[in-house]
Amino acid sequence: MDREINLKELERKVRKIVKRLNIEDIVRKAIEHFDPPTLNGIVALDLKTGEIFSYSSLEEPSFSKTIVVLYYLPVSEFPLEKLFSEKELNTAKILMGDGWNLSARDIANTLGKECKDLEDYIFSNIMRDDSPEEEIVKNIMNYVKKVVSSKKD
Repeated sequence: MDREINLKELERKVRKIVKRLNIEDIVRKAIEHFDPPTLNGIVALDLKTGEIFSYSSLEEPSFSKTIVVLYYLPVSEFPLEKLFSEKELNTAKILMGDGWNLSARDIANTLGKECKDLEDYIFSNIMRDDSPEEEIVKNIMNYVKKVVSSKKD
């Protein structure tokens, strides 16, 4: 006996749950694993263990029935040019020489900047300009829709 899923009601319940989450902590966890221009930051929920975990990935997260991606911070969100001035990028390239690596964290370290300052800059921009809470709701609902549609097949 299949139950009809009321997506509007489910979304309302998801919103109530997401409001209880520590959104700032989720965003910070994504930023900890974020290192443009190659590593996306991802925070996910393991449905088997109930654990919220974060990781880095070169690719967009793929769908899994046991993992719900809560927050995804793509490298395209903060290109190096948005994190550093042209002068800083050129200075880092000169200082790093043949070891030139395009990692934002490597550039910050080479320039004597604290990675924490870089993370704080990214965090404040996300919290000011984006709506991470809405993105989490959207990601959860996308997961639910994929699971529901896969059960219909």
